[in-house]
Amino acid sequence: KYLTSITFTEKKYIIFELKNVDIQEIISDLKKVYSELAYYLDWDLIKPDNEVDNWILEYFKEYNYSKVKHSKSSKIEELLSNKNKNKSAFSNWYYSLPKAEIEGDFKYVWIDGLGAEWFPLIVHLLDKYAKEKGKFIKKKMLTRVSLPSTTECNRYEFEKIEDLDNYVHNQKPYKYPDDLIKEIELIEKIIKKIMEMPNDRICIVSDHGFSFLCLKDFGNIKRLDLPNSEHEGRCMWIDGVDYKDDEYFIVWNVDEGNCWGRKVLVALKHVSLNNTPYREVHGGATPEEVLVPSIIIETEKDKIKYKIKYKIELINSEVWIT
Repeated sequence: KYLTSITFTEKKYIIFELKNVDIQEIISDLKKVYSELAYYLDWDLIKPDNEVDNWILEYFKEYNYSKVKHSKSSKIEELLSNKNKNKSAFSNWYYSLPKAEIEGDFKYVWIDGLGAEWFPLIVHLLDKYAKEKGKFIKKKMLTRVSLPSTTECNRYEFEKIEDLDNYVHNQKPYKYPDDLIKEIELIEKIIKKIMEMPNDRICIVSDHGFSFLCLKDFGNIKRLDLPNSEHEGRCMWIDGVDYKDDEYFIVWNVDEGNCWGRKVLVALKHVSLNNTPYREVHGGATPEEVLVPSIIIETEKDKIKYKIKYKIELINSEVWIT
């Protein structure tokens, strides 16, 4: 009750305190003292409109909890060992999700690096700031990107907001919990910027997410030595070279996107193809790298407003127009 969440020090204190509590039990209290963090964690409240397997939602709930606690949940290990155990298992869930729809008369905004981990937070922030501008969320989806999950293979010709991706690439190294706090603040600034756009119909897309679980803090050590790998060892082009799938990577013939027709090794789990990364990374096949939000915001049409003429006690604050 003494917290304001105004200062950086308070936010760090709150996150440190969450390391040893059941987050599920204190979400409602957390919304009072650090609402952005609470909504980042609240996958139970905000769901995508498209059909998404329950295990994926559970994975991201555990992923966000893990990022706040700076630990790798055993549930994540269990899910990834099962769902990404080989190319066939990965393909089954990967292809079950759609690509972002790029059609229609929209102002498209490409947020570089905006992964699905941010879905509940950005939906909350969009809803909050959209109402102030007479806008609303028309559709909110989780979509997949092309492999490898890099900007090179998922580039758009739209207005690009690079703040988040630039921040992640400049981590030297990833610092807990400072970088999480700053990323949340960046996300809010980006959403505010988008809501200032005058366009009636806006569609937000992204090219990839990124993962903090590839760091050595979570048991990852250098297990592979593939010196030509890219993106901190999350992928490696192998055009014209024969490799066989491994427990740590898959051989992927790119069948869509800007890199169509090429062949690449893609990290299947959190172990990278070469050195252990020192910052958050992307390019691999884990859910946080390959799944991203796709959200449509529209301007509300003119409304007829009705006022209640007499002072009466209402059970609810809304009244049916009829």
